[in-house]
Amino acid sequence: MRRISEAAVLLQRFPMGESDWRLILLCQHTGKISAVAPGARRSKKRFAGVLDLFCELDLVAVDRGRGGLWRLEEAKLIQAHTKIREDLVAIAHAGYVTELVDAMVREGQEDPEPYAFLCSLLTRLEQGPLTGLDLRRVELQMLEQAGVAPALENCLACGTRQAKSWAFDHEQGGLVCPACPKGPHREELGQAEVDLLRGLQAGRSGMADSKANQALIRRLLIRLIDAQIGRPLKAREFLRQLARSKEHARTRTGGSQ
Repeated sequence: MRRISEAAVLLQRFPMGESDWRLILLCQHTGKISAVAPGARRSKKRFAGVLDLFCELDLVAVDRGRGGLWRLEEAKLIQAHTKIREDLVAIAHAGYVTELVDAMVREGQEDPEPYAFLCSLLTRLEQGPLTGLDLRRVELQMLEQAGVAPALENCLACGTRQAKSWAFDHEQGGLVCPACPKGPHREELGQAEVDLLRGLQAGRSGMADSKANQALIRRLLIRLIDAQIGRPLKAREFLRQLARSKEHARTRTGGSQ
């Protein structure tokens, strides 16, 4: 029977039976695990105020060898990230990021990088929502950590780095220039979009962009992520609703002036 004692972030939780929580946790060393917190929904003392989303925990868990489900024995709060809950958009971004990490990280993948990456993002979100470019950078980093980062340096066919226009070939997972044959699963990109993607992937900041550039890149990355995990992320719909509400409010304000 395996026993662990380490830090973790609570990614998801679901009711289980009459009184338990089923948890998805990203541990610092063990990686992603599924665990049951017995009696946590019924007892006011057991795990009180600890098992909220986005919380960083110091936990003790035991692998019972029952379908991969661990048993949570102890949990102490390290960081609740309560300031995130003061901003609806920050909540939406935290929900999207944690769902993305949950979808992209495999159980049993003992790699400390996703844990450190997620903790830094949650700390950043306490200062307020991410920008659109920040979200695209997060998506690219998660694709890179999963080993499926898009190939953006040059044309996959001929190797050139300079072209007047580009296409992203989703079958090959990278850029193809106009001089080379392209498959049916492609997305046309201009040099501005390619430069922005390259900059985001390299971690550069202060890059010029436009709404058109961002919209195209967002669609491309969504397609890459959905192809990797085999489904759309649920949190994405909440982000769309917030964006529509914000645009509606801006339109009404502009119309009244």
